[in-house]
Amino acid sequence: MKKTNVLSIALLAALLMVSLYTIVPVKSEVRADVDILFYGGHEAAYAALIAGEVDFIQWSLTYEQKQAVEANPDLCVAKYSENGMMEFDINNNYTMPTYPGVKSPTTDKHFRRAISCMTEKQYIIDEILMGAAGLLNVPIPLNSLSWWPTCALPGSYEWVFNLTKAEEQLQAAGFVDTDSDNIRNYPTGWPGVIPDGKNMDPLVMYVRTEDKRLDAGRYLAGQFDVFGIPYTKIEASSDVCFPAVMHARDYHIYTGGWSLGRYPLFLFNGFNSIYYYPGGSNYVTGNNASNLPNYPDYDELSRLVYYTDSIGSSQTAAKAAAELGWCDYVFNVPLWSYSSYVGWRKAMPGVINEFGYGYDNAYQFWNAYNTAGSTIKMGTIAAPKALNPLYATWYYDYAVLDRVFQGLLMVNPYDLGTDQPGAAQDWEVSTWVDPNPGPDEPSEKTMVRYYIRKDCGIVAPDGTYIRNLNAHDLAFSCWYTYSFGDGWNWADYQDVHHSVVVDDYTVEYYFDDASYWFYTAPQYPVLMKPELIDTLCKDSCCTIDGPLPAGTFVKLDNANEQIVQVINDTLGINYHICAGYEDYEHNWIWLLEDLPAGTYTICYYTPDLDPHGYYLAGLDWTVTWYGYGPFYPIGITPGVGGSASFNKNPYYWMGESPPPLGETDWRWVWDTPGGIPGWENPGRDSGHYEISIYDVVKATACYGHIGYATYDDAYFPGADLDANDLGTIGIYDIVSITGKYGLHWCVPPP
Repeated sequence: MKKTNVLSIALLAALLMVSLYTIVPVKSEVRADVDILFYGGHEAAYAALIAGEVDFIQWSLTYEQKQAVEANPDLCVAKYSENGMMEFDINNNYTMPTYPGVKSPTTDKHFRRAISCMTEKQYIIDEILMGAAGLLNVPIPLNSLSWWPTCALPGSYEWVFNLTKAEEQLQAAGFVDTDSDNIRNYPTGWPGVIPDGKNMDPLVMYVRTEDKRLDAGRYLAGQFDVFGIPYTKIEASSDVCFPAVMHARDYHIYTGGWSLGRYPLFLFNGFNSIYYYPGGSNYVTGNNASNLPNYPDYDELSRLVYYTDSIGSSQTAAKAAAELGWCDYVFNVPLWSYSSYVGWRKAMPGVINEFGYGYDNAYQFWNAYNTAGSTIKMGTIAAPKALNPLYATWYYDYAVLDRVFQGLLMVNPYDLGTDQPGAAQDWEVSTWVDPNPGPDEPSEKTMVRYYIRKDCGIVAPDGTYIRNLNAHDLAFSCWYTYSFGDGWNWADYQDVHHSVVVDDYTVEYYFDDASYWFYTAPQYPVLMKPELIDTLCKDSCCTIDGPLPAGTFVKLDNANEQIVQVINDTLGINYHICAGYEDYEHNWIWLLEDLPAGTYTICYYTPDLDPHGYYLAGLDWTVTWYGYGPFYPIGITPGVGGSASFNKNPYYWMGESPPPLGETDWRWVWDTPGGIPGWENPGRDSGHYEISIYDVVKATACYGHIGYATYDDAYFPGADLDANDLGTIGIYDIVSITGKYGLHWCVPPP
């Protein structure tokens, strides 16, 4: 180890000397175009990787696949600890459509505890996953172990594998075999059961077939056999499981899987009752016999995870919520988080293996290139279910959508706690005082200001340059998305009270509550106002009668729909159109000045078309896919066997060319306010990416390591850049970096 460090230091010093005295012009490489191919399962996508049909796949390798990749000199392998969860989801709802009126066994916490106790998680990890995973007891990733409650930590969790305790909990729930036929009976007097005390109805199990959840589901079914619990097992792809589980809620057990995010906010948006609706992210906690939320105590705690003034208070609330939800109620049974191995073809250098998420990320598509041509190809394990930016829910939906639709901020791929500029070159968080707070609301609430880069080029669906992104697009996107409470991204906008377009490149969001996390929220999707508002919306008018004093906050009663954008008015005073916190309707007016006597008219846009559909509003992508992202589509064929093809957006804010091959740490360097000559707003910070000593050190630390044989933990794909030594961190890679030493790039225009 010491010899390696000495060698790296010597190499670093020599190369830096070269970079100081040898100035070589660097030509930017061309960023790759992209094809995304839709396969019907994990094995089919992996076979395409082996056959060279794709350069990488949107899924991790099984243990056997990892071994095969290690033995293939044309493939590379790397590892990351996933910020994800695979689990046995349990329907806590009082009843379900298959057995109408019958109280579900899984609504009883003792029954759910029993399922946890009959599940040997370590066996699943060791024998089914061959050790390539970490054990979960709560829906908080292993990368955030400091957020776990003590009761869920290894060695402390009560509902671990214990067959004796599983039996005790089944008996505590009242489910015993009273007639000795090896099938447990309903407890006497169980609601909805006729005749009283009959054998249990079979539990409805949906088991996903695309990955190792299939084996885990079969394992649980075997445990049910041991305990005399009848079941009907449906082994199917997400096409079958989704409508039954997430829409109809017609299930008892489902082998689910979620990306948990970089902070444990999924405790709120995955299990709080406000997200329990058909198609919503919460399909677990359910309602009681009165159709009221089962767990108001959990709702209160999980709300504090999100509505908080600091990371520290969020962490405290997360521990309390996780303790209640999984150490007591056992909402579901978290199983594992993958220690994921990913494979790609060696002829694709520049791979960005993002911490927690792997190589399906924006940086990967900016930086990676195919030495055999300009197009890189990714395979998915399933076809997208919807390519609608308001309603898409699946991982493979976003494999396509994320190429065109992006948020405003970025995250450093190797440090998920570091936010970085994207289309928003800077942002500020402050407070505002609401003069009319609700009874349970703070008066001091959060305000977020985004400063938009002036070089975010928008292209039409055919790739034609239209104009640059501006603040009016963001305000339109906010209130259009807000209009549909069943939208998948609606939660990011639900707390916005009103917005202010300060200038063409500055927008402010005033929230109806206080939260540290609001700065991350109203960013996606971004829809283009002038190009889409007349297609998606209709115009209407309403009236308001004066006189009314300044400070009046009143609903526009004859505006019975959401107001997306005011067209014009006759008021002649300043006002805001606001969203009402209680009814979530953006059709309230807040007068900032006295309104004289008279009748006044406000004309506005309101949503017209039903936004649902495979594409937005049922319209073809060629009508609605205006984007400022790095790519634009040139063809989409839905379904398994189909694909989506993209060309690079030459007007993207990073430019037509990719980042210079040499950017290794992806660390944004902030300048001081007003640091660029001609800067119009001295309060706005600027910055840039820079090829610096940090990039050089990151590469030299893994010098000589290879990625195309037995997995090497020291091999760092992000430093494997040059086509002359594929799969190896060699001298050409180091020179690629040092030859650009000191280069600043991606500087926002003034």
